[in-house]
Amino acid sequence: MVSSWFSLYSTSTWRHSNTHKGLNPTLRAVKYQEDSIQATSIKVRAFPYDITVSAVYCPHKHNLKREQFQTFFQTQGPRFIARGDYNSKHIVWGSRLTTTKGRELLKVIQEQNYLYLSTGTPTYWPTDGNKIPDLLDFFVTKGNFFRIHRYSLQLRPYLGPFSNNSNYQHYNNNTKTYTTIT
Repeated sequence: MVSSWFSLYSTSTWRHSNTHKGLNPTLRAVKYQEDSIQATSIKVRAFPYDITVSAVYCPHKHNLKREQFQTFFQTQGPRFIARGDYNSKHIVWGSRLTTTKGRELLKVIQEQNYLYLSTGTPTYWPTDGNKIPDLLDFFVTKGNFFRIHRYSLQLRPYLGPFSNNSNYQHYNNNTKTYTTIT
């Protein structure tokens, strides 16, 4: 279920500024609420592209399937950055093991040609000494953000850090290779 929190608003005061380079961005906050996936998104409408930035949480008690992840990502639009606690473990993005939920999420990432960004280091540090730290938080993205960066107020999307390590691994679905992003 997707619901708007408030209406679109425009930063019209930028129209007469030389710093905006013809931009007149508008923002809209949107909440996605299901038992299995919860997200708050900011949709930014700006020249030349719109982009959605989301904070995502998937409670661990739900065993999400490919279709549920796909339904959520389809609400994000053609360009998005969705960072969150997916509670979906897969060795591909650096978890110490692979779960069914992780396999399902990876299917969607590969089928839709999305990208993921991960430090490859633990983001979950249990208070129980018998449990082992693991990686649960990472980004799933779609779109060309370098073009957005070049044309949009010269701001880069915030991509972390998850930890003191500022390196991220990007998996290219086409070439089946990893690239380290610093």
